[in-house]
Amino acid sequence: MFYLVAVLVPLLLLSGFLTLTAYETRHNIRFFGVARAKLDARTERVAFILAHVDFGKFFFHLLRDGLAHLAHEIAQLSLVLVRLLERTLTRAVRHLRGRRAANAPMTTQAVSSSAFVETMTYFKHTLRRSRQAPPAVPAESTTPENPVG
Repeated sequence: MFYLVAVLVPLLLLSGFLTLTAYETRHNIRFFGVARAKLDARTERVAFILAHVDFGKFFFHLLRDGLAHLAHEIAQLSLVLVRLLERTLTRAVRHLRGRRAANAPMTTQAVSSSAFVETMTYFKHTLRRSRQAPPAVPAESTTPENPVG
């Protein structure tokens, strides 16, 4: 039964096509002219592409671009993971340094500053000690001649 359908359907389609074209030729009309013209143009374009495109190079180009995009995504993901690891390690080091500073004995001396910092500190303290107090301003009583003061 399948073979009968497989043979009869194409024969019916072919006979319908031949009848339609004969009718159009005799009466000088074309059914669905605009749609058939568009279909003809698209068919010609597809035939041109199939005849002139090197599909081996095209698929190689697609594969190369796809692999480049995949490599870019992998590099981006690895950078995100490295940044995540960096943040985690930075937090751990900060936490450990804070614990170490809190548990450190108070007898340890601070690291000595550079000679420049020590000189500047000495200079600031000397300036503060040598600064004179501002002269005292005598308090004036309010008189009618000087209502503001």
